Amino acid sequence: MEITTEYTGSYPCLCSGEWLITIDNQLIKSMDSDSKYLLQSPMNTEGTYQSWYFGNDYDAIWKDYTAGVPFLEWLDTEVGRKLINLISLHGIEPVI
Repeated sequence: MEITTEYTGSYPCLCSGEWLITIDNQLIKSMDSDSKYLLQSPMNTEGTYQSWYFGNDYDAIWKDYTAGVPFLEWLDTEVGRKLINLISLHGIEPVI
């Protein structure tokens, strides 16, 4: 099973993107307003991320930080369960 993800938000409006999830070349699409909201929400997955702010001379200063929930714990969160349900609605049985 090949899974790819992409987030469409970009600098400077990172919060206005949407998650694009593809499983075996099939794009996982929102089926209703709840799943559309899910794909536009933070997933809170474990990883290293970047944040930025303006410095004294209005230059963008980037900082790395780590955050999120480890994968196996994440699967049991509300977001994880909703995503598994959305994937199942596309006829794909998640293998964990």
